[in-house]
Amino acid sequence: MCVQFGNGGHLAAEQLVTTHVWLVRAIAKKVLEKLPCHVELNDLIEDGVFGLIAAAQRYDPARGIPFPLYAKHRIRGAILDGLRRVDHLSRDLRSKVKKADAAPLRTNRARSRAGGLAGKHGRSHMDGNVAGAERHRHRACTFRMLKRETVRAGGRRRVAA
Repeated sequence: MCVQFGNGGHLAAEQLVTTHVWLVRAIAKKVLEKLPCHVELNDLIEDGVFGLIAAAQRYDPARGIPFPLYAKHRIRGAILDGLRRVDHLSRDLRSKVKKADAAPLRTNRARSRAGGLAGKHGRSHMDGNVAGAERHRHRACTFRMLKRETVRAGGRRRVAA
């Protein structure tokens, strides 16, 4: 792969890339921690290297910002862009799915906190929280259905997993 570096800074930019490849791996590992197990580290690293190259091309040392600090944002952004490229759900729908998956967890936490308060105040934690718990359960069910709903992609209908 031949990469063009602007302003005759080919050697300086190439040196930045070769000396900071470790940063790509570190950021990719950190991003991978929050992703499903089917995502591979090498795919993230590949996208991150493109971000590192872009950072080296656009880096201006006259601004006084250390290169690793500047590059880490570009690398992380390139990795996230790569993930969005292969994701079949829109960002909005993906956000709703995440919220729906977190709803039962939030409900359970609220129940345990309310249960602790119930003993303190001498009443059942279910007195005022039944409607709220049912609302959360309904939302979670609705968003899970959205996950399975067919998504229009590229003129074909396919089922979102």
